[in-house]
Amino acid sequence: MGLCNSKPTRVYSPSPSTISRSSAPSSDSEGQRTKKKLTADGPLARLRERSQPTNGAGNGRGNEQWNSVLSHMNNPSGDPRISRALGLVKDIYLNSATLRDRLNAVAREGGATIRIVADDETGHSYGHAATRIHDRTILLTESTASDIDGNHHQLLNTLLIELTNLGRAADFQQVNADFQQGRIGVARAAHNKERAEYGTIEEMSSYYSEARPEIEAAGYGNPSLWYMSHDAYTGAPSPSYHSFEDYYAVARRTGHTDVHRDFFSKWKNSMESSD
Repeated sequence: MGLCNSKPTRVYSPSPSTISRSSAPSSDSEGQRTKKKLTADGPLARLRERSQPTNGAGNGRGNEQWNSVLSHMNNPSGDPRISRALGLVKDIYLNSATLRDRLNAVAREGGATIRIVADDETGHSYGHAATRIHDRTILLTESTASDIDGNHHQLLNTLLIELTNLGRAADFQQVNADFQQGRIGVARAAHNKERAEYGTIEEMSSYYSEARPEIEAAGYGNPSLWYMSHDAYTGAPSPSYHSFEDYYAVARRTGHTDVHRDFFSKWKNSMESSD
C-alpha cells in the first residue's frame, strides 16, 4: 500500500554540535568566503590542475554523466546560490564513486526540485532543510543558504544530505508503509526512520573520504560537516559515529528522534479519528 496523500514523507537530518565549516584557522575565513564566490561551472581553480577525475573514466565521460544528472535538477526560481552549490557538487561527483552512484539514481528516479525558503517553511523545529519525497522537492532555508560561520548546516553539505535522502526514498517510504499498515508502532517507526537516516550519514562520510581535496578547496573542509571527526590517536579523519547505536543515542539526546515520534503520533491520531 502506498503512502497517504495527506501524510507525505519528509526527511530530516540530525544536527551535530555547532562547528565552523572550514578546518583551517579562523584567520582564513575570508579566503574561504572568496572561494565560495567563484563561478558555478568552474569554482575551484586548483582542482582544474587535476588531469582527470579519480573515477578513471576521464573528464569527457564524467562531464557527460554529470550533465545528464544536472538536467534532472530543477532550480525553478533560478536562484544563483543553488546554481553555485550544484557547481560545487559537480567537483565532488567527478571524484566520489559513492556520490556518482547516488546522484545517478536520483536522476533516474525523477530528479529533484530545489528551493530556498524562509526558515519557518520546512515544517519542523530544526529549520535548516527538509526533503519532500512525494513530490521530490528539497527545501533549504535561508539560514542554511547563507553559510553562516559556526552553523553545521551549510549550503553544500546540507544539499548533499537532502539529495542523498531523496535517493534513498524507498527506505523511508518502507518505514511509513509499515506504520500505516499497523506492522510497527510510533516508537519503532521513529527508530526505523533514524536507521534509514543513518545510511545517509554513512554516505556523507564516504563523499568526504573520496573527494576530500575538492571539498576542502570549496571551503567546506571541516570533517564534522560530513559526520567525520579527527581520530584522537592518528589525527586522521574518521566517522563520527562508529555504529547506528552511537548515532541513535545522539539523535535521542538532541531531540531529533522526537521530531519523528511527533510526526508518527500525529499520523496515528489522524488515522484513528478517521475510523
